[in-house]
Amino acid sequence: MNIMSKLFITLNCCLMLAFPALAQNIKQDMLAINKACHQQNNVSVGFSYTLYKDDKSKEAIDVVQGEIKRLGENLHYKLADMEIIRNEKYNLIIDHQSKLISLSEHNTRLFDWNEGLYFGNFEQYMKLYEKSTFSSQGNTATYDLQLKTGQFARIQITYNKQNYLMTKVVLYYREAQDISRDQRGEKTKPRLEINYTSTDVKAKLEAENFSELNYLDKNGKNYSCKAAYKTYRLQVNIF
Repeated sequence: MNIMSKLFITLNCCLMLAFPALAQNIKQDMLAINKACHQQNNVSVGFSYTLYKDDKSKEAIDVVQGEIKRLGENLHYKLADMEIIRNEKYNLIIDHQSKLISLSEHNTRLFDWNEGLYFGNFEQYMKLYEKSTFSSQGNTATYDLQLKTGQFARIQITYNKQNYLMTKVVLYYREAQDISRDQRGEKTKPRLEINYTSTDVKAKLEAENFSELNYLDKNGKNYSCKAAYKTYRLQVNIF
């Protein structure tokens, strides 16, 4: 996770789906992918991050396993030593490496679907693209997108043509950087592959699975770490 943390990635089950291309019927395809993501109200997705030093390397520098569980607006995201839990009222971040738990309130929604807003943003994103290609093999299809600007020079999105759920995303970094553990290596332009290894759209999830009280005890307005996390520091940001 130390190497991965040097590369800023924001991941959720709709990673990079707002980006358009110019091949095939991209608007309808990306709309279908976004809808497939938003409509999965009871889902568990396993994935892996695999980091390579450049766009051609076949030898992985680091591999990290993760999982996303969603029940309506409830979300549980795991990646190596990090967990992020979001329920109807709270955000909970558990950093097992630093032994830190952070609890905060929110009043926002993650999965509201607005088709009009999606297409409005679509036109803006078109200005980012230099060129794109579309390919199809068996039950999967891939958009290969080259961008004019931004953190990534190129993005590949592969999805299942039957249910429009993503199976793989590949990110090619624009800037060269040193991703060695000791920061004494050569600078290269890394490649990060995200493989969605398992998807259960009928996961047996309950709201209690996303409760902050699975990690914390509450006494009146005060919180403390449960016995299993008694060595962790606790930060509470509730007003």
